[in-house]
Amino acid sequence: TTFATAYSYLGKAYYTLSNPKAGNVFLQKARKYSDKATEKEKLYIEVASAVFLENNSEKRFDLEHKITKKYPQEKRAHLDLAYYCYTRRKLYEQALNRFEKVIELDPNFGLAFNQLALTYMEMGEYERAIRSFERYASLNPGDANVFDSTGELYLRMGELDQALAKYMEAVEVDPKCYSACRTVSYIYGLKENYDETMKWIDQYIKIAPSMGIKARGHLYKAFYCFWLGCFVQSQHELQIAVDYYKEVENQDGLANIDWIKSWFNFYNGDLVNANKHFKKWYDFREKDYPRYTARHQTELCFFSGLTDLYSGKIDSAKVKLEKMNELLLKVDLENKDRLKFYSNTLTIELMLSQDLPEKIMSISDQLSPMQIPPIGLLSLITYNLPFPKVRDFLARANLCKGNIDEAVREYEKLITLEPKKNRERRLIHPTTYFKLAQLYKETGRIDKACSCYQKFLEIWKNADEGLTEILEAKKSLNKLRSMN
Repeated sequence: TTFATAYSYLGKAYYTLSNPKAGNVFLQKARKYSDKATEKEKLYIEVASAVFLENNSEKRFDLEHKITKKYPQEKRAHLDLAYYCYTRRKLYEQALNRFEKVIELDPNFGLAFNQLALTYMEMGEYERAIRSFERYASLNPGDANVFDSTGELYLRMGELDQALAKYMEAVEVDPKCYSACRTVSYIYGLKENYDETMKWIDQYIKIAPSMGIKARGHLYKAFYCFWLGCFVQSQHELQIAVDYYKEVENQDGLANIDWIKSWFNFYNGDLVNANKHFKKWYDFREKDYPRYTARHQTELCFFSGLTDLYSGKIDSAKVKLEKMNELLLKVDLENKDRLKFYSNTLTIELMLSQDLPEKIMSISDQLSPMQIPPIGLLSLITYNLPFPKVRDFLARANLCKGNIDEAVREYEKLITLEPKKNRERRLIHPTTYFKLAQLYKETGRIDKACSCYQKFLEIWKNADEGLTEILEAKKSLNKLRSMN
């Protein structure tokens, strides 16, 4: 009953299950009884406390350095440092040196080869990543995570069918591999087979091993429902997630729901509630993660800048953009690319609001596609936000100039998935087909207009009744068909 290290592992296990309520209880017990532990065990308990109780990654980093200096043969601490170097600081060479040390200490440590492969993947060294995954597989036969991780690599490479096959192997090896179900669902979304998307996310929810993981599944389902125009069902799924998170006192999860609600409200034009939910998310993050205040303030400036812009408050939006660019100098490396993308997005939206299409054309290359992030937690949702009203800027810029044919070409690019040609893996929003159909109709390309309207209506076949886009698409499609 006073075994501190056992309590520490229990605490981390519950955190992994997205149950911080239980995790906190056991980590507090680990700290309480740590005077009975060895010196090395005490340091590891301090590491766990820094990560989960204090949200202090810098302290974790310092403690693990202390462990490796005091216990140079401790492979686990070297591995944790390598992971931290490549995920948080993008220090790939330092990470590789750490992995070399870990493998020197234990050439048969499969997890080290898994993390090494993921590092190579982040570096774009795909062949080396594959070889490391193969080594991992040889050391851990029958481990579903081998296939899950390799699937992520093929997804990053743009090999969707190979990625899908690997994730399916993961599920075959371990039918309860819920993480594979999540990404299978997403790959089907990329292929615009949303029936399979919903089937696999339902499977994720069904096999999820805890309330916290089930809540995450319902967040994914809420996102897909919203994507497919099922706004009422989306709200229902969010409420289920809220109930689960409240049960396990997962404040992080509840804050994530506020973040998602803010974007949903923004998309639907409810800017008051959009700002309300985003502020709730921001207040929580500032309180619990004060070391990342520059990141949180940058995101707040971006969101409030967009809502100001769509409310006609252009001067206020400009001020937010200026502040964003100042804050970017202080943002952690892990999030800098994403937040720079946001800054460029707000810049271009401001130019559109001021009818400066020529200037947009000259800087459009700055808004390069974002690479898919490491898959975990809710990254696949955040990767697809903001929604398309701030993505089709080149098409809208061309429309401002009266270049309809160019606008058509830009929308055609947005509905064309070419994963082997570029690094973007974001879903195609269904309303893009609707917008393109309208331009085809306007330019007399009747067959193409009909095809796009039909595709839109097929994808949104279960959407809420009475939506403007649905009514307009049906009306236009019937009229165009009667003309033929």
